[in-house]
Amino acid sequence: EAAKLAERDRVIAELSHHIKNIVSSTVIDPLENLRDANEYKQYIVEDALKGAGIIRQIVNAMNLSFKGSLEDFEHDAVNNSGRNSMDLQNIVIESFRYSIANIFEGKFFGNFTHEYFPTIEKYNEAKDAWQEIRNSYSIDEISGFLSKYYFTPDIKMLLSESYRIGNVGGSAMKLLILFQELVFNAIKYCVFVERDKRFVKFEIRDIDGMINVNVENSFNESAKTKSSGFGHVIIENFAKLLKAEFSIIKKDGKHTVNLSFKNLWRIK
Repeated sequence: EAAKLAERDRVIAELSHHIKNIVSSTVIDPLENLRDANEYKQYIVEDALKGAGIIRQIVNAMNLSFKGSLEDFEHDAVNNSGRNSMDLQNIVIESFRYSIANIFEGKFFGNFTHEYFPTIEKYNEAKDAWQEIRNSYSIDEISGFLSKYYFTPDIKMLLSESYRIGNVGGSAMKLLILFQELVFNAIKYCVFVERDKRFVKFEIRDIDGMINVNVENSFNESAKTKSSGFGHVIIENFAKLLKAEFSIIKKDGKHTVNLSFKNLWRIK
């Protein structure tokens, strides 16, 4: 228990420092510049709003990852008809949409943006193409975009739409954040290999009464980039809430995350 509390306090302390820096660079500084210029500039306001949105996402993710229990997930799996409920297929698609959009935010994820788009021409071409399908929930359209501009995707969702979860106990939001972190980490770190070797494989299926999620991406262990490391902390925290079997394997140029938790829709 003491070790758990110490780890929680460490994460919260590091997170507080991280948030302070983001608040300063993405909200306070732009708005002060706007005030000092005494002139309204749309792009400054938009940057500040994006920064505030990212801050909210970080705080929400860390806050929820420390709260709840497997029983909350089981309750929301049964009581899944509320307005904020989601099915697992849409959670997966939303996670890819979220990750694709974030890569364009060079101010916040510049290490990865510059690797994907080494020229402004390529960046603009990809962003224009994304604007055309950014509201799409077609996995074929999203896979086609990824294949052209990011990496070779292999997305398999071997579940029916009946796997739906409610949000009374925050379960739908927790699963969305968990899947977003799984997908976004894979998309970020597969960029550090040659373009023709980049890939991300995502598979979710029901195996023997367990929901199994496997995410594999190309990986270059020698590549170093600045990272807060909170993504892995969030994934591990949610895995604990789900009482999931969780593993990370880095081998032969591949980074593989496997997460397996009780099928919440088959409660005995």
